[in-house]
Amino acid sequence: MNHLPLGATMVSSIRQFWRRLENSVHPEDEFFFRQNSHTFNLDFPPPAFIGDVDNARVVILELNGGYCPKMTPAEFPRDCDLQQYIDWLKGTRNEFPENLSTYYTNNSLAPWLRDGTAVIVNAVAYRSTKISEEKDNEKLARILPSFKAHKQWLTQELLPQVEQNKRFVIAHRWTLWRIKPRVNLKNFVYDSCPASPHISNQAISLACDWLKT
Repeated sequence: MNHLPLGATMVSSIRQFWRRLENSVHPEDEFFFRQNSHTFNLDFPPPAFIGDVDNARVVILELNGGYCPKMTPAEFPRDCDLQQYIDWLKGTRNEFPENLSTYYTNNSLAPWLRDGTAVIVNAVAYRSTKISEEKDNEKLARILPSFKAHKQWLTQELLPQVEQNKRFVIAHRWTLWRIKPRVNLKNFVYDSCPASPHISNQAISLACDWLKT
């Protein structure tokens, strides 16, 4: 057993990167959005991660932030909702934004996200309808500085922690992460239902077992 201790305090590189966010686009990404065709929705703060990215013991890897013309604006009915979300990404706000999507607050992982046990991290922070079918978006995503920051966090911080048995990873939608298969680690699993928007019960059960060790 070599888990991260409860109450551990650290600041990850991914958190440090997003602490520079002031609106809905990271300043290092702005140029690339101006220079390339895309259909990302940039009206709302990007869900780079959901949860305590610094200390959560269970990490769920996803593709990118989703966008729904009806549901997404409902997360930000007030000006203060935008600032709450930005403060949350920066780490200056600990509790969930008041109008965070029910996708995160009403699913089986919600208790883990709330208490800091788990975090969802998107390879691409920005919102779109279905990036796997959006060729311009996928092409742009791969050159964004934020995407490169997420990849660097994965290779230099997260995977070494997995090797040391300090964190458990569920790779749910992993194509953009370009992870090499890790077949000998009990604390790194590929979800058996990557096409589903929800994590499989099997993956959650494996994470539960690991948390108990």
